[in-house]
Amino acid sequence: MSEEFLDLSGVHALGGRDLLDERFPLLRGLSPVLLRLLNSATEEMFVARGVDLFRIGDTPSGLYFLDQGAVEILRLGRKGLECADVLKPPAVFGEFGVLRNVARTAIVRTRTPCRLLRVDAGAVHQAVEADEELRGRLEALLAERMQRNFFATHPVFSEAPAAFREAFRALVKPKFYHRGEEVFAQGAPAKGVWFVLSGTATVRFRNRAGAEIVMDLRRTPDVLGELASRDGFAYRATAAFDLDLWFLAREHFRELARADAASAKRLEEFLVRRAHRTAARIKEHLGVQP
Repeated sequence: MSEEFLDLSGVHALGGRDLLDERFPLLRGLSPVLLRLLNSATEEMFVARGVDLFRIGDTPSGLYFLDQGAVEILRLGRKGLECADVLKPPAVFGEFGVLRNVARTAIVRTRTPCRLLRVDAGAVHQAVEADEELRGRLEALLAERMQRNFFATHPVFSEAPAAFREAFRALVKPKFYHRGEEVFAQGAPAKGVWFVLSGTATVRFRNRAGAEIVMDLRRTPDVLGELASRDGFAYRATAAFDLDLWFLAREHFRELARADAASAKRLEEFLVRRAHRTAARIKEHLGVQP
C-alpha cells in the first residue's frame, strides 16, 4: 500500500512537539508521513509504579513505547505467575496483540513510575501495511519474545543448556497458520513434529464410525504430530486461531543428541509421554457413533 492511500485525517491535530521519533530504534528511517501518522494517534501517559497496563485476556488496543522507567512482563509458568522479562527504555511492547489481533497473553506491570507513549492499534496497522521494513522489525521482535517464552516455559528446554537451545533453534523452521488452516491431515506422512509457540491448535480424530471428534486444544509449550505410525499421523491438526509453530524434521533428532545427549533424551521422553496420553484418548473414542 502506498502512502497516498493512508488515512491522514487529523494528522496535524497533535499540534505540539512529536512524541515519537528516531530515539526508538523501531522507528529509525521511517518516512515523515508515517511518523506523523503514528504521532497523531499517540497518547502520552505518566503511570505510577505497580499498575497493570494490561492483563491476560485483555483486548489489544495499542502499541506501547517506553520512554522512562521500567516495566515487567509476567507470564503463567509451571510455578504460577513468573517474571519473564524487565523492559527499559527505549523498549516497545504490546506487539503481539497488535500484529496477531488476539487477546493479551501476558501481564505488563510498571516496576517504577513510567512515561509511556501509547499508539492506537489502527494507526500501527496502517503503518505496517505501508512499510514492509517496519512490519519486519515488529515481526522480528514478536518472534524473539515468543521464542524466549517457549524456552522459559517448556519442561525440557527450561532446564536445558544454552547450547542445546541454540542447536534446536538452528534446526527448526518457523511456520505460521491463519485461523482455520490445516497443519496436517489424519493419515498424512509423518515427517516431523510441530512445537506451539503461540496461538491454539485443534486436534481432531476421525474414528471407525466416521465421527470426527475434537480430542484436544493445544497451546504453548505443547506439541503436534507426536503420534504417528506407518499409516501417517493419527489425528488432524488445524489452527483454532492464528498459530505460530516450530517444525522439527525427524532426521534432525540425531543432531540434537550431538548437541546435548541428556537434553535430547528428555525431549524424546516428553514426546513419548505426550504420545501415550494422545493414544489413550483416541482409544476411548474408537467406536463412538456420530
